[in-house]
Amino acid sequence: MGITTYCLLPSGERIEQWALYHRDHL
Repeated sequence: MGITTYCLLPSGERIEQWALYHRDHL
């Protein structure tokens, strides 16, 4: 699901949130 958000808005803010989510779920 995170990849979808990253592909939806490759602006940077979405990527940051996705990375943070992944980091928290690491």
